[in-house]
Amino acid sequence: KDEIKQAINIMIKKEIQRLKLSRDVVSVVTAISNNKYKVNIDGTDYWVKDGIGLDLTVGTQVWIRIVGNERYIASRR
Repeated sequence: KDEIKQAINIMIKKEIQRLKLSRDVVSVVTAISNNKYKVNIDGTDYWVKDGIGLDLTVGTQVWIRIVGNERYIASRR
């Protein structure tokens, strides 16, 4: 029974990733290193690229675009 639930869960996750659904979330730049910016999304820290060359600084509020498993800064907030 649990194996069937797990198999269904895995299939659903794979299908969602394949669809490449997108969403935008607000975050704040908390660190900068090697042209990447550290932001927190849903309680997890990520290093993301600036999608359009905004010259950001620590503390800047930004919109993060999430497409499938990819994340990047789309604009300032």
